[in-house]
Amino acid sequence: MTLDPKLLRRRPQLAAVELLTQALETTLVALCAAHPLIERDLKARTKPVPPTDYLADRAAERAIDLLDALDRYRLCQYDLDHARQRPPNEDLF
Repeated sequence: MTLDPKLLRRRPQLAAVELLTQALETTLVALCAAHPLIERDLKARTKPVPPTDYLADRAAERAIDLLDALDRYRLCQYDLDHARQRPPNEDLF
């Protein structure tokens, strides 16, 4: 995603959110590459799951949850910024 410099002047925290998003997405790719079992349901396996795969699975789940929260935060910031940019007499619908 390319961040708009004008938006970053008004909402500088979005730069850190974007960096964190990129780092989390890269982490997910690396975890899946290093632990291919985590792409499947580990709870459904009948064979024992190696502890490192279990931990990688938990880390991936947490990363996905954090990505979701960051995305909702980003959208909220965009909505707030858009609402403040709109003229007061502009019809919302």
